[in-house]
Amino acid sequence: MEYNRFAVRLNIRWFHLWLGLLFGAFICVMGVSGTIVTFRPQLTGLLSPAAVSSSGCTERADWNRAEAEIEQYTGSKIDRLYFPSKGDPRIQMRIHGAEEKIYRHITYDGCAGKILGETNLGWMYWMVDFHHNLRADRTGRNWAGVIGIALLLS
Repeated sequence: MEYNRFAVRLNIRWFHLWLGLLFGAFICVMGVSGTIVTFRPQLTGLLSPAAVSSSGCTERADWNRAEAEIEQYTGSKIDRLYFPSKGDPRIQMRIHGAEEKIYRHITYDGCAGKILGETNLGWMYWMVDFHHNLRADRTGRNWAGVIGIALLLS
């Protein structure tokens, strides 16, 4: 009888330990990926090509010509614009990429009126998909929700 009670306690302790480690790792990974997703615009600005000159310029870009240039450069339509903080002439443009969830990011200098280059953010979209769906589409989103609710109620 004493041996059976000891074995049950040992198994419960082992289960509790590993469940805590797994849930703790889940919280840490979701926290780090959530932080990266939250600061996506700032990270994009940091990783983008530098502006030609940012000192005291006023935007003089012809946006119709800029749109035509960008669509010719990328072969795709502009999906979204990210406007910079004050004093930064760079405008980030999100363009549809080859894959459904992956976009291309083009940096355009509003003062110089020219394309500065492209920022490779494929890893960022991987991170967003991981944070939202655990890289498993709808099933991953459901599992993340179930785990989150279980952690909230525990």
